[in-house]
Amino acid sequence: MDKARRRLELEKEELQAALEEAESALEIEEAKVAQAQLEVSAIRADIDRRLAEKDEEFENTRYSAQPALFTFFMDRAEYTAGRQRETKTQLKYYTIFRYVFVNIWLVLSSL
Repeated sequence: MDKARRRLELEKEELQAALEEAESALEIEEAKVAQAQLEVSAIRADIDRRLAEKDEEFENTRYSAQPALFTFFMDRAEYTAGRQRETKTQLKYYTIFRYVFVNIWLVLSSL
């Protein structure tokens, strides 16, 4: 009976040691998980900060570029309007020239 009792006590001590070892391993793994969660949170915060900076940079660029774009399109519109005026003027001169040429030809052909 003493042998059985002694064997059970040894088995209990072994199981107790295994339990303590498992609990310490669990605590280590929980600490690793907590550390990983902190790192993930830090990375997310960094990504969010960078995205906010890029959004702000984009907005600043867009607002600073608007006057330049407006000027570009206004210059283009003025250039186009100028070309239209030139074309109309050239058309008037061509029409007058044609009219004068036809009249001179008629006069000369009647002689």
